[in-house]
Amino acid sequence: MMEKPLVLSLEDPRCLDPSLVGFKASNLARALKEGFPVPPGFCLTTFASRLLRENRELPQLKKEIEKHLQSLPPGQLAVRSSATVEDSNSLSFAGQASTFLNVPPERLDEAITNCLASLNNPQALSYRTFHNLPTGEMAILIQLMVPAEKAGVAFTRDPVTGEEVVVIEAVEGLGEALVSGAAQPERYQIGKGEEPQGGKILSAQEVKAVAEMALALERTFGSPQDVEWCYKGGELFLLQSRPLTVEGSLRRKAWLFFTEPGGEETWTSGFFNERFSEPLSPLGWSIIKPLVEELAFRDPLRYMGFRDAEKLRATRLYFGRPYVNLAIFQRIYRPFPDFLLPEGARGYFPDGNAGLRKAIPLPLLFPISLLRYFFRDPLNWSPLNWWVWKRYTSLHRAQLQSLRSALDSTDNPAELWSLMEKAQALNRRLLSIHRWSLTWADISYGLLKLFLRFWLKPREATKVASELLSGLGTKTADMGQALRELLHSPEQERALRDFLRVHGHRSFSLDIYRPTFAEEPEQVLKLASSLEPRRESGRAKPLVFRDPFRGVLLALLLALAKPYALLREEQRFYWQEILAFMRQTTLKIGKVLENQGKLSDGSLVFFLTWGELREACLGKPVPLPLAQARRAVFRELEEADPAAVYPLFLQGDKPMGEKAAWEGIPVSPGIASGPAKVVLTPSGLDKVQPGDILVVRAIDPGWTVVFGKIKGLVMEVGGQLSHGAVVAREYNIPAVTGVKGATSNLRDGQEVIVDGYTGRVIPQ
Repeated sequence: MMEKPLVLSLEDPRCLDPSLVGFKASNLARALKEGFPVPPGFCLTTFASRLLRENRELPQLKKEIEKHLQSLPPGQLAVRSSATVEDSNSLSFAGQASTFLNVPPERLDEAITNCLASLNNPQALSYRTFHNLPTGEMAILIQLMVPAEKAGVAFTRDPVTGEEVVVIEAVEGLGEALVSGAAQPERYQIGKGEEPQGGKILSAQEVKAVAEMALALERTFGSPQDVEWCYKGGELFLLQSRPLTVEGSLRRKAWLFFTEPGGEETWTSGFFNERFSEPLSPLGWSIIKPLVEELAFRDPLRYMGFRDAEKLRATRLYFGRPYVNLAIFQRIYRPFPDFLLPEGARGYFPDGNAGLRKAIPLPLLFPISLLRYFFRDPLNWSPLNWWVWKRYTSLHRAQLQSLRSALDSTDNPAELWSLMEKAQALNRRLLSIHRWSLTWADISYGLLKLFLRFWLKPREATKVASELLSGLGTKTADMGQALRELLHSPEQERALRDFLRVHGHRSFSLDIYRPTFAEEPEQVLKLASSLEPRRESGRAKPLVFRDPFRGVLLALLLALAKPYALLREEQRFYWQEILAFMRQTTLKIGKVLENQGKLSDGSLVFFLTWGELREACLGKPVPLPLAQARRAVFRELEEADPAAVYPLFLQGDKPMGEKAAWEGIPVSPGIASGPAKVVLTPSGLDKVQPGDILVVRAIDPGWTVVFGKIKGLVMEVGGQLSHGAVVAREYNIPAVTGVKGATSNLRDGQEVIVDGYTGRVIPQ
């Protein structure tokens, strides 16, 4: 039986085995074998370390250490841990065990003892507990110390966004100042085919050399790498190479679904904010988006003759909430004179300045274009739209009944997908009618108010117009009355069943991710308990005109306005019937895909897009990791304070009129909000509570012991490979660095939002 080795040179082929020397040393041994400039050194194996921890005297070990020391050039040493659980493909263990630099040879024994002890220090124990890791074995890497003149790290992918660029961070002197977060690095970024640019620390030639070495290491190890390097006397050295431990590209891809880049446009939440108070699921948005974009926005622009109807970007998501390009509303409301402009339209413009619409010229052929489209569908466009709607409701009931019967009789994914497509077609038909109902509701209400203003003051005219159109018996009003009766019913269980039979398909959202009242009846009871007794509103005083013509005109206006005031509310009842059916179908698809082993959890189906769901139902692979990443981001967005992440207007990607925010460097993706806890020294760590946002100048590796309970991290200095940044990514803690003055300007307990995607820190 071969004797287990105690000490191995980095040049020894056995040093390629991570079970003997840990991943850090084995990676360097492999790099050295491939010709990379690794400083000479040797490694105490995991077997030797285990014997040392057992306090066993090993004369043979002392002899071998001495022999390997004599083989090194004279100089001081670097002593580093190389555990079997660090620098692996999944986790880095960055900074959790100790490193000792500039160790004199005569003090090597002491450094080895302290390095071994650090395997069980508080932060290492906390890290292993959080990630459910075994203790593992530790080897000790001993190398000739390179007295670096400049040092740093290089990533072959952006560690936050996953973008395929080489990112380099550099400091003067030893790299320890960088990884400890004690110094703010100089940053370089080189994309494919780009010429590197130098800076104060590295010349363009040095940047190129570091980038080329990093990419060569990626090819050697077959995966993206983060690399530690240094320069001494113009010579480049490799100090460490390990896999990037965070799949930044996947997280970034998920994030970009919920926050699409805004370009240079102005964006308004006014059209959607009353409909979607919560973040939208990927499936929910990909159902709603094409319907609204085509039927509510692009079609009207086509009808009006705007040639850019196809080119204009219409909608986007920002922190999971939908926004509309202001340019859409400028065009849609351009023809409206001020006196007929719908009241709600002003809310689509910053500061209510609807005059912005006049900056857009009307197309020359505007009237002709409208007439051309009118004659293609005259009934739907005309004031007789209410009759088209009435005819549609019969079709709606029959088709939904047919779809429900089909749903009950199949578990075949392709057939279930066919039902989804038929339901979406029904959505399109409903909304193609409803958009004209809305138009006539706005026009008729505007004309009624205009008529009343000839005799009443503007505010009084608005009040009377509203009273004249109240009490019409909408399904929304019926639901409110049924809720009040439910609350006071002596047989509440039966009353709840009766309520759900009529209104159970309804939900607080148009996003099919959100459960219906029938699925979660507690929503109904909670809503009923919050209702006040109904108060009879005073009826509008009858308007008596001496001139009969005015009375006839008012009657005609009311005859036009009343049905459309009613239809404005009716559509939601019917639309939610379709959406409730789509939710039931989606849940069934999710269950089938889970049973087939394609989804780990059937509810992940809501984190697929419409197109991805179609592919999955037709037998194509399911993008499971992406769905899981989207769900993780979605949950972050649900927890974020809407007041902070959901502004009324955006200019590109910047909220208009937002609270003051600091701009830093995003180093760990995610969104977190909570009370700030400013910590300047280790003694202050005791005051950190679960859910706090930790605010520091820089992070020492020992401080990461509290990472298991904080929600976010703000650092004044540090780079993307500082221990704070690396470990934050592995704990999934949103983190921003380079936020100058954070520790002096933030107070303990002050609510703060950390945006680890954009680098913003927003105090409340």
